[in-house]
Amino acid sequence: MIKAVAVHLCFSMTGVATAFQLPPVPDSGKSTATPTPTLYVAQRRLDIGDVIEGDKRPVEWLLENKGTAPLVIDRTKAGCGCTVVNLKDEDKIIPPGGRLTLKARFDSTARHGVQNKNVIVYSNDPAEPELNLRFTADVKTVYLVTPPGLVNLQSLQRGQQARRTVEFRPGPGRNAIEIVHIQLPDRSPIRLTTEAFPVDNGTGQRLKITVADDVSVGSLTTKATVKILVDDIERTRVIPIRGEIVGDLTWQPKVLDTTRMTSRPGKRLAPVRIRSTEKAPFDILSASAGPAFDVAVEPAKSGPRRTRYALYLTLRDNAPPGPFATTLEIRTTSLTQPLARVPVYGEVARRCLVDPPLVLLRQDGTPLGTRRRVKLQATLRDELKVTSMVCDTQAVTVALDEHAGSRYRHIVFLDIRLEQDLPAGRHEATLTVSTNIAGAREITIPIQIEVP
Repeated sequence: MIKAVAVHLCFSMTGVATAFQLPPVPDSGKSTATPTPTLYVAQRRLDIGDVIEGDKRPVEWLLENKGTAPLVIDRTKAGCGCTVVNLKDEDKIIPPGGRLTLKARFDSTARHGVQNKNVIVYSNDPAEPELNLRFTADVKTVYLVTPPGLVNLQSLQRGQQARRTVEFRPGPGRNAIEIVHIQLPDRSPIRLTTEAFPVDNGTGQRLKITVADDVSVGSLTTKATVKILVDDIERTRVIPIRGEIVGDLTWQPKVLDTTRMTSRPGKRLAPVRIRSTEKAPFDILSASAGPAFDVAVEPAKSGPRRTRYALYLTLRDNAPPGPFATTLEIRTTSLTQPLARVPVYGEVARRCLVDPPLVLLRQDGTPLGTRRRVKLQATLRDELKVTSMVCDTQAVTVALDEHAGSRYRHIVFLDIRLEQDLPAGRHEATLTVSTNIAGAREITIPIQIEVP
């Protein structure tokens, strides 16, 4: 009996274990991972070898999507303007397992020696959203030009040949250079002639620049397109040219601009210096710059007599505050330039400056928010005196800071305080200060009060 019971219990325990066993997970053959794009480039850095300067060389990378979701290229960015990427909108999506040949073009014009360039590919690859592709090229110089950029002729008279020239030399390992064609704009203000000269490795070519006889006095801005031949390699160079065509006279500056800072009445501006280009004597008959200025003419202290002058503009005491734009007119005895004009720009400062021009008070329970110091400053030659101070609200008090202003005769400090509580919101007030300064007898200072 006992044995039978034992056997029964054993089977019961086995049945319990079987009842609580978890069923096996069915195998569907599919992964539960989120589909992800993966941008792969087997060769991120390319060496495109030697490139003859001026050639345009293609550069290509093979892009692959080794992920499980479509790869979307948002944009590409070349690290230099010499590299242009050609990627159409319809090619910006690469399916899983797909490929794309990314094409770029490297322009070696005006490049010399080893060049390291890059292209950045922006995509939705979460592991590397910005993929940096690089390439290297060794640009072989065809020719050298001096100066390499803008040719500044400075000041020239009509019919005068410039001292500055443009020189073309064959590059390393090359021998002869030849200018085969020069193109200038219609009605060009200059003429160009060529001249051969010897160099260490062969022959160079020099461009000489002459101003035309019939051009007008003033600024000169033009360009020349030069086609050259170096050892059977043809290249084209655009040369920007600038300068100034002058007559008997020239002057500096061409524009008197003082807008970077305000000018007080009585201030003398920087001089305008006028001289004879041929060191021939001339006289200044008159000079004027409008009702706000006095103009003084002073002969130069050095150089031949009556060939150089300096003109000084001084703001008159009654010059109104604010910006000004006028013209300095200089009448001379020059036959070709009897009248010279110089634009003059600037701003007249107020006779009494207010700093800060707007007072902001904030009733926030701190001394910093409820107190401000305002500085009134006249010119050095004036003694500033405040005769009265009136604020249109009783919540604000104003007092002279006698201690702070005791060291200066032309500066006064005001102590402005918020003394009374006001309702929440923004309030505006005006402080009126009367002074002894002509042109600043009454100064109004706006006050803003913020109450949280």
